[in-house]
Amino acid sequence: MEVAGKYHINVGSASQMLGRVTQLLRVDEGDRARTLASDAIEQLRISIAEASQKRMDEIKKTLETLGPFSPKLDKDKLARMDMAMVGGDFDRLLPDIEEVSKIISEHVKRLGVTGRLIHTLGSMEAAIAQYGGKPSSVSSLVVKAYEAYRKGNTKEAEAILGIALGEEVETLSPMLVTRLSNVSLRLKAAHEKGKDVRDLAVLMKQAVFSLRSRNLMQVLTLLPSLESKLAVEEEEEKPAEEPKPEPEPAEPRVKRIRGTGRAVSSTATSTASQAEPSASSPAPAAKAERPPIKKGSSYLVFEPRPSESLSIFLEAKGGNKGILLTTTFPPKITEDTPLLNTEIVWISESSGWKETVHPKTLDHEISAYIFDFLREESGGAIAIDGLGYLISSNGFARVEKFLKGILDVASSKKVTTVATLQPQALDDKDVAVLKGMFDYTF
Repeated sequence: MEVAGKYHINVGSASQMLGRVTQLLRVDEGDRARTLASDAIEQLRISIAEASQKRMDEIKKTLETLGPFSPKLDKDKLARMDMAMVGGDFDRLLPDIEEVSKIISEHVKRLGVTGRLIHTLGSMEAAIAQYGGKPSSVSSLVVKAYEAYRKGNTKEAEAILGIALGEEVETLSPMLVTRLSNVSLRLKAAHEKGKDVRDLAVLMKQAVFSLRSRNLMQVLTLLPSLESKLAVEEEEEKPAEEPKPEPEPAEPRVKRIRGTGRAVSSTATSTASQAEPSASSPAPAAKAERPPIKKGSSYLVFEPRPSESLSIFLEAKGGNKGILLTTTFPPKITEDTPLLNTEIVWISESSGWKETVHPKTLDHEISAYIFDFLREESGGAIAIDGLGYLISSNGFARVEKFLKGILDVASSKKVTTVATLQPQALDDKDVAVLKGMFDYTF
């Protein structure tokens, strides 16, 4: 709580939970108080992790936007901050975040108009990338602007940045016209179905006026709100599906109660005749369909080779980017399962693949691959095939710490995580710990 207060972190329900602990202790309910205190501490840790990740993303986005105009920072410190984030070392991370944020803030103020132009340019580039377009080639203009600024020619630098903004406007404007046209058609369809879309129509008029005035930043502010509110209206008009009976899972499914480490089994009960078929019984039915995958959840799959885990990974990834770290030679996977828009990293002591990491580089190269992905992506998926191999190379405690950091950050960014463990690879105690870390096991 002291750390959260010092760095102005909203701890959410953790504060209320700790207050309840105090009340329980007053009436001598020690066991309940200890359980609730454990939950509160875990919730507090998650709140601090999410806030820290958000601050780290803001820092890196600002530096990326500033480009050559960025302040000079200690690269080793930034790398240490990444590692502290993965390892959950917030006592070391939060002071560094405060220090770096202050340096950047003061530097941007000194840039003045130049800094505001660069910020606008960065916002436009991000929008072009988000809407699937190819950004204009303005990097050379930014470099020229920086050279002029460095020589003291501020006005010339601002003029060059203005030219760069003009190029970005030419790229972004047609994309915004297309998206607004799509929204207009959807609004018309909703109106014809009797929906009250008057508030959305007002937003639409504001967006069109801003586009005509070439105020693209205002359009970029209004468009996401329009699209999200319209999506809600369209979702409400969908007919409700008839409830389907819950299929019995072929294997136990375990869901973790976040913050407690406890797991609850959701295995359906069955009759003795179903559990123990006679020798003359027909072949068992195909494996029951698993529940739909939830974005941002984590899955632990027990299987000798990646099969079900890849299926979960692909479903969770959808059209987003993904990263697969595997102990299986990648061509053996891709020859059976096409992995589009997926970075594949081979965990091996050998070479022969363009992206190969040694299994003992868990805290460095392996973590860096995953954390770089998490820093750049939201809504995608991570697959880690071969936990047993990593554990045998690094020890259980290090892998447990590694997973804990990754799972928390991935959950906060709605990135789904899938990990594979060979059956009987670990003793029951270690397996139980791993199950407690993941939301679901198969």
